[in-house]
Amino acid sequence: MEHILNFLSIPFEPTMEVKISNWLSHGHYIHAIDYERNCVLVFNIPHKAIAQLISLGLCDYDDFSYKNHPNPPKHYVKLFRYVDWFLFENIGAYRWFAQRQDYRAFSTYAERFAILDAAYFHDGYSAWRVRYYLSRNLMGLNAKNPRRFFHYDDDNEDLALIRKAVIPPLVEAEKKLKVPATFRYPIDLEVWLDHDRLYIGWFVNDLYVYTFRGLFEKLSIVTNEMNPWFEQNGYPRNTRNQPEIDRFLARLRQNNLKD
Repeated sequence: MEHILNFLSIPFEPTMEVKISNWLSHGHYIHAIDYERNCVLVFNIPHKAIAQLISLGLCDYDDFSYKNHPNPPKHYVKLFRYVDWFLFENIGAYRWFAQRQDYRAFSTYAERFAILDAAYFHDGYSAWRVRYYLSRNLMGLNAKNPRRFFHYDDDNEDLALIRKAVIPPLVEAEKKLKVPATFRYPIDLEVWLDHDRLYIGWFVNDLYVYTFRGLFEKLSIVTNEMNPWFEQNGYPRNTRNQPEIDRFLARLRQNNLKD
């Protein structure tokens, strides 16, 4: 399991798995949920993220189990193999469409580790973006049957307000992609709103798009349309400044009252 560098097991009380999974999903961290053993399993998570889980009350310092370069427990062999294989596939796809390298098996582990390191062991907006592509099909897994997923609605008013504000201009920006009318160019709006963090980004989530570099590069058209919109409105999309985040959310709430 050369792509699984560490493994965290978090026991949970009923309903807490929803909060834990939503936080991990917003951060684009690979995780699975085991309802038989009442634990959330997280792969390739840095110590800073564990500290955040503890500070948010989502993980108890005395209860979790953490291992570096773990051998899979017998009851998780299938899960480990699934995660390891998909990570290999996702790294290959990312290397092709984002780094403009050949889509091929890597000759050295160092090449794959460099991408894993950039995604999972660095903090910041760029690492969050890389994690989105590397964690494809690997978030909210069913630990017993990894081909199935758990997805929980995040009933968060602030996230809803951010999406309400950003989706209309994003839809208008998509119209300028000029892709064939019969072709679907799926763009995901992702928001990570934490106690001291706001990341807003748009991503392509379709392997067909990844296969054709020219199609994937059209995402820059959307970015060139959206960045001026954020600037004109004075909205942040990448900040760790809590007062700035508070002012942004206050403006959205005020605008929502006017509507």
